[in-house]
Amino acid sequence: MSGYDPTDIRAQESARLDRARKAEHEQRVLMDDVSRLMSRKEGRRFVRHLLGAAGTYQSCFSTNALQMAHSEGKREVGQYLLVLLQQACPERYLEMLSEHMKDERSSDRPNAN
Repeated sequence: MSGYDPTDIRAQESARLDRARKAEHEQRVLMDDVSRLMSRKEGRRFVRHLLGAAGTYQSCFSTNALQMAHSEGKREVGQYLLVLLQQACPERYLEMLSEHMKDERSSDRPNAN
C-alpha cells in the first residue's frame, strides 16, 4: 500500500500547500533567471535572436497545413518567452527593442569612406 488515506484531509491539505510552495519557488527562480539573462546586452541579443527564429512577430499562415502547424508551434514557444520577459523584466524587453532599432539604423547607414 502507498500510505495514501483519502479521508485524511489534513495530509491532503498539507500536500497541496507543499506543491503550491514548490511551484511558487520554481516560478520565482525562473523569473530571476530571465531577469539575469536580460541584464546583459549579450543575453538580450540572444533572446532577440530566439524571438526572431521562433517567428514570434510573423504570421504562420501557409497553404500547407503541416508547415503551418510547425510554424505555429515555434511561434507559440516565442510567445511563451515573450510572456516571461514581460512578467520578469518589461523594462529590459523595451531596452532590447531599443538596442535592436539602434543596431538596424547603424547597419543601414552607408560607410563614410
